[in-house]
Amino acid sequence: MAASFGISLILATYGRTDDIGRLVDSLIEQVDQNFELIFVDQNLDERVAPYVQRAQSAGIEVVHLRMAKPNLSKARNLGLSVARGNWVAFPDDDCWYEPETMSTVMSAPSDCVDAWVMSWVEHDEAIGIPAHHACFDLKAWRDFRGGEASSITLVFRKNVARTLDGFDEKLGVGQWFGAGEETDFVIRALSVGAKIQRLESARVHHHFSVKNEAELSGFSWQATQARARGTGALYAKHSVPLGVIIRGFIAPILKATVLGRKQRNFRRALAIVTGRMQGWWTWQR
Repeated sequence: MAASFGISLILATYGRTDDIGRLVDSLIEQVDQNFELIFVDQNLDERVAPYVQRAQSAGIEVVHLRMAKPNLSKARNLGLSVARGNWVAFPDDDCWYEPETMSTVMSAPSDCVDAWVMSWVEHDEAIGIPAHHACFDLKAWRDFRGGEASSITLVFRKNVARTLDGFDEKLGVGQWFGAGEETDFVIRALSVGAKIQRLESARVHHHFSVKNEAELSGFSWQATQARARGTGALYAKHSVPLGVIIRGFIAPILKATVLGRKQRNFRRALAIVTGRMQGWWTWQR
């Protein structure tokens, strides 16, 4: 385990098969191969094994770890604990990279940068790239006006990520607080003085669609509420200003009103609001 790499890619995977192959194929095509791929396998079967073998056969340095109980944040932290790269990234098992993604990150001037936020292509094309500064600002993020930074776009110096003790394992997919782990990660990094910048020339792909009326009709109350509890937890954890909290409780209802007086819009808004309130109140306790 003494070898060192430019980047450690920590791939927490659960339940998927074919999508993993697309990611692995995109890694095989990378111009810069100075990375390792750490599978954190949360499946009880051997569905990941063919993709581990495919990556190894292509010459990629692979580490295959297992976890019996799915927990996205915990899985990423397990990968972080064994990572040998100077930088760490957190691809989802259904995202994929362009051939120059790794080389773009590794060639970017980083003397004064602790983390990069790459471009999520489908997301940016669908909603337009927000007009935020290249450098991240703590106040803006605590006000929930800092923009977005999906975990698939994050590339952190390993020592910084470890200083933060990784992701909060109470937050994220599979937990009662079902989201917010990447926002929490960014806020905590900014709180200790980390310098985070956008690197839009490094491109990550992941399917994205703006929710329309048809999609809203089939939403899951439980899943929507769980994600909203993650946001509410962040309100309490980071002592977010009261005005921001009130805005977070009111905005979904106002948005549903703008979308039209259809029952499904208000049911989704109610799930978000109640979830945020639950998360905020429970985290304080």
